[in-house]
Order: sequence, then C-alpha cells, then structure tokens
Amino acid sequence: MSRGPFILLVVLVSVGVLGCGLGEEKKAARKGGSEIPLFEDHFGHAVAAAGDVNKDGFMDVIVGAWGADTTGEDAGAAYIFLGGPQGIKGRGAKEAAIALKGEAAINYFGSSVGGNCDLNGDGFADVFVGAPLNGRAAKDAGAVYIYYGGPQGPSPTPSHVIAGIGEGDQFGLEVACGGDLNKDGVDDLAVGAPLVDLNIPGDVSGPDTGAVYLFFGSKNGIKAASAKEADRTIHGIGAGDWFGNAIARVGDVNKDGVEDLLVAAYRNAPGPPQLFRNAGAAYVFFGVPKEGVKQERASKADAILPGAARWDQFGVSLAGAGDVNGDGIPDIIVGADENDRPGKINTGAAYVYYGSRRGIGGLVDAYLYGDAGGDYLGTSVAGGDLNKDGFGDVVIGARESGAGVEKGGAVFIFHGGKEGIEGGPAASAKTILTGTETGSHFGFSVAVLGDVNGDGHADLIVGAPVHEKAGAAFVFYGSKDGIKSRKATEADVILLGGSK
Repeated sequence: MSRGPFILLVVLVSVGVLGCGLGEEKKAARKGGSEIPLFEDHFGHAVAAAGDVNKDGFMDVIVGAWGADTTGEDAGAAYIFLGGPQGIKGRGAKEAAIALKGEAAINYFGSSVGGNCDLNGDGFADVFVGAPLNGRAAKDAGAVYIYYGGPQGPSPTPSHVIAGIGEGDQFGLEVACGGDLNKDGVDDLAVGAPLVDLNIPGDVSGPDTGAVYLFFGSKNGIKAASAKEADRTIHGIGAGDWFGNAIARVGDVNKDGVEDLLVAAYRNAPGPPQLFRNAGAAYVFFGVPKEGVKQERASKADAILPGAARWDQFGVSLAGAGDVNGDGIPDIIVGADENDRPGKINTGAAYVYYGSRRGIGGLVDAYLYGDAGGDYLGTSVAGGDLNKDGFGDVVIGARESGAGVEKGGAVFIFHGGKEGIEGGPAASAKTILTGTETGSHFGFSVAVLGDVNGDGHADLIVGAPVHEKAGAAFVFYGSKDGIKSRKATEADVILLGGSK
C-alpha cells in the first residue's frame, strides 16, 4: 500500500496529520531547553509488509516513527517485528526485533517505509526507509536507506544508502517496491521526491513538480549512491503537482507479463485550475523488459486517471488491490480523502479500477465514499485477500471517522467477488474497525501483511500515529471469514510507540 506521506512543509493541523511540518508540535513542546517527552514519535505514521526478512516462513512487519528521538531530536526510527507461530513478536517499539535509527537530528527517518521486496535476488525480503529531510547531498535533499534481509533479518546498519540531489527535494518522502519492472528476475525500488523543482525548456518547469526515481535491483543489489544515478526518472507535469507523493506496486494490470507501476500527483490540476486545483491525478506506467518503463513523463503515462473535483486530493493514497473481480488481472485503488458529497465536506472517497488486457481504463468501477463530513475516507488504502477466497479485498482508512468515537478514525474492508465490489457508502463495508481514542487517527496508514502467524491467512496492520501520543499500530489476523468488525483495542496485537 501507499498512503502517500503528507508533505513536510505546511504546519500540521490536529496534532500533525496533514500537510507537512512533521515536527512543529514537538518543537513547540521544548521550552527553556527542557527535555522533550516520549510522545509524538508518530509511531505508525507509516506501516508496511516487510516480507519474510529472515526466511523462516513467516511474514514480518515494519513500522515507521519519524518523530522518534534516536540519534537526535526527530532523527526518526523504523522498527521491524518478526512473525512466528504465535504471530507478531513484541508489543511495541522497545520490543522490536530490529530497530533502525535515523542518521541525524531532524532527518524524519521513518516518514516512509517499504519492504516485501528482494532487491538483490538472494531469496530474503529486504526493507527500505525514507528520510526526506536528510542533508547528505543538500539541506532537506533526503535519502533512502536499504537493509538487506538475511538469516537473522536485516542488520541495524544500512546495507546501502541513496542520497537525494537538490535542496528541499525531500527524496524518500515516499518509497515503494516497484516489483520486477524490467523483467530481469529481480525486484526494483521506486522513490518519490514530490518537491523536486524542474526546468526542462519547452516541457516542464516550476517548483514542486515532483519526480519518481527507479533503481533496478540486481544480484549485487542496488548500485546507485545518488538519485542522479537512477536507472529511470519520471517527472511530473506542472508546478505544484507534487508528483510522486504516493507510489504503489500493482502487479501486471495489462497482463503482458511484466509488472506495472502506479504513481500519484495529488495536487495536480487535470483541468482549468479554477475548477480543478488540487483535484489530483494518478498515472499508470506499464513495465517494459530491460527499460523498466518506456515513458519518463507523467504526461505520457500509459493511463492517466484524473481527480473529479477541486481539492479532492485524488491520489493522496494508492494501492494494488489484487484481483478483486476474479478475471485473472490485478486491480487498483486510489484514495481521495477530501472528496465531497452533497452537503458534506471532506467525506472522502476511494476509487477502484479493474485491470484488463488494455490496462486500466478511465472509468471508475467502484466508488466508495465516506459517511459523514470530515471523515477523510481514503486517507490510506490497501488491498489483498483477507478471507482466502481467491478475490482481492479493499481496505480503506478514514483517519477522522466517527464510526467508533468522535474523530477516532476507522478502517473499512470491502470483500471482492465474481462481480467485483459494489460502490456505496463506507457503512456498507463487510468489516469496520474503529478507533477508540478521539484524535488518534486510527486508519492513517494501513497495509496487508501476508501471513504473520502461519495460519494460512493474510493479516492486516493499521497505524494510529497519535494514539496515546506516541502512536500505535494494530495487527488484526485474517481468517476464512476475513477480519471481524471490532474496536482497535480488540486487535490481536497492539504495538505501542515510545523511542526511549
């Protein structure tokens, strides 16, 4: 899944959820040099399937906490929790099997996390972590840290680091496994830098156009030490698009034998700005043997999906859905957390598009919308088969839904079937998971994990980065009936933040 980390420039509203100033409330807590307390680590801001990092037959989990004070204030951290016969081992950041730490203060390491990707072809899953404010190359240029799996799991010391290029680019604000885009038998890495400024005469120019960098895996892993050395670079269309805010591995959506890539620019205006400002857009790029992708401009993508209306933020989150309708071709999900309904503002929505031999069409196959104004349905999306019926299921987070407690957040799960998924309100979901703490932002991030406890069913993780101030992540085990509706506090495993 990709939730699209919310960009780091704007002061956060409501304890750091939207926009970007990922450290404003924490900095404000420091007075007269007093020690900053444990809270606001934002543990659970990013969650992902790690894959089987130690090859023991159980899937593992990685959780990001960009505000953790590890090597310095807001240096950030990411935590790997191993699966096993009893499920996830450990009950919080302090009990993680492997703790990965940011390089320096104000790096925001852990803003994005990814895994379930074998970048060096050794059979062990690898993980990677973004630090969008790292200054190796230039101030806030960003960096991505890669950790190769092994018999004991990844070492806490990074196996490889890729540095950004320009000041303020925030390379690594988004990371994703691209799958095998060039069909060489090894997975590839995709990194978003949505604040890249471009100046290509006669083509694209302006601030915050954004770019996505592709790094091809090999038997020796990733070779590039800088974004300048990327194997392919895809750039956005216009100023302020923030292309690359979200990236997702989606599988082979046109059934040509090569995996494809989905990228968002959630501030793109697909029509006249006065009508479509921040409507957003999503772009499908077909994988191509050897080349990875044929096109290196968003304007030339193999499919362009536009947002419906001004300020919808279509593309704030993206995910591959798996095969929702059982036609043998993977499908995709796109979140638009500020989509409106008649008389209701920011109900939010998620759009499902079915794959075909022609790829992704422009028509929406299922429109799922929030129940109330201010729910922000589509904050996060994920897909996978949670009930083992052979159909992909759709998972949607709504960070301020009142389905449980006021603004506590919720996650809605829609099961796929022979007819696919029928559009409708979030309340019609097969399963509803509800937050129990007002303002915890349960559902801010979601990911389908694979089988972490060895029962043969895929499992789910939900992030709540403001739960009990330090943040939390909740793991729900799948079953033949999928995941049953329940409260966050009734999760099978609760992982609590706290970096000290």
